[in-house]
Amino acid sequence: MVLANDGTGMLPYLKIGQIKISTYYAAMILGYVLMVILMLLKERRENLDISKLKSVIFATSGLLCGVLGCKILFILENFAYVQNKGLSFGGFSFYGSVFLTPFIMPLVGKALGFKLRDSFDNSAICIVAMLGMIRVGCFLNGCCGGKLINIGDFYFTFPIQLIECICDFLILHSFLNWEKRKIANGFFIQDFFSCMAVQDL
Repeated sequence: MVLANDGTGMLPYLKIGQIKISTYYAAMILGYVLMVILMLLKERRENLDISKLKSVIFATSGLLCGVLGCKILFILENFAYVQNKGLSFGGFSFYGSVFLTPFIMPLVGKALGFKLRDSFDNSAICIVAMLGMIRVGCFLNGCCGGKLINIGDFYFTFPIQLIECICDFLILHSFLNWEKRKIANGFFIQDFFSCMAVQDL
């Protein structure tokens, strides 16, 4: 297994023999795995009083809700392009991950027996875990980068994706710590929105 350079300095593919796998989608899959792991942690499940199956269903619903929201926002932001070129599987807008979450995930949580505040908190934890991993995929794919910086004859794109990734995992660490100490329970999703607004400045 090797990372395949496409000639631009980026590494958008993993090569396993003759098979090429997008590093972006590989990062998305790893993000989903991280979401499931976080939902399956024994201490967290016991606090929520839910089964392993319900934990996986909640994480999977969070993934589908986030991906659908990202796709909808991408279409809205690039409507003329989509109208011209047609709809494809590729093309997502990060902030769309919170587009549907506040409306759909509480309903999913209620069906699974979550308290409303736990639905919001766990939605925020799942989203920020997924976003952190996707930023790595963006960096390897060469998309969503920062400004082009030149120093003499040397040009490079500021790796804003990695800075944002670090911020996402710091937010995740804070949420898990607050959850354990029972601080701001029920307000993680609002805190997440606030952090995203600051991060986007």
